Amino acid sequence: MCWSIQVSLLACAYGYCVSAYLYKRKYSARDPWYALFLATFTTTQLCDAILWSQQQNFWQNGHLNNEPIQCSTTNLWVSKYLIPPVVFFQPIVLSWYPSNAGKGIYRGIYRLITIVGAFVLVVCYGCSTLWHAPATAHDHLPTLLWGGVELPLWTVRAGILLWSIGAVGFIRPVWYGIQILLTGGVVLSLL
Repeated sequence: MCWSIQVSLLACAYGYCVSAYLYKRKYSARDPWYALFLATFTTTQLCDAILWSQQQNFWQNGHLNNEPIQCSTTNLWVSKYLIPPVVFFQPIVLSWYPSNAGKGIYRGIYRLITIVGAFVLVVCYGCSTLWHAPATAHDHLPTLLWGGVELPLWTVRAGILLWSIGAVGFIRPVWYGIQILLTGGVVLSLL
């Protein structure tokens, strides 16, 4: 959802409202977990909104602006030190799912690998920039490139594998974990 400050703020507000509702609802023992899991994704929208705010004149004459995002202290801090832990907190939350699957050392090892993944991004990331889609894309609007680097495909696949292991390794019944993976896969495909 990193298309504009407005979209990021709307997605953020909606996600936090749903998270609060789920947390207070307590329909099952899983509701607080659902609230936390959704809040981790929602927090990425807050990070996006902060980054979009670093763009000078992001809204000009009623249209979105294609101005570059400034490499400010805020941009660097959010990109390098906030986004990696927020993104990698998502699989840690997967390991907190209230089930007996993968209890003990497996969850601990999984969390340790997740923390290492976050540190890799902290080392690699700098200021976020705008990425412009190739002319063959369906739209020509810029999007945020977190950390200013396009990660190698193997790192993206490693991240998907990590999330997948968490979803099917700790969530029971397994069908619930598969549903999370299918939802994430559809969202990533659309983006």
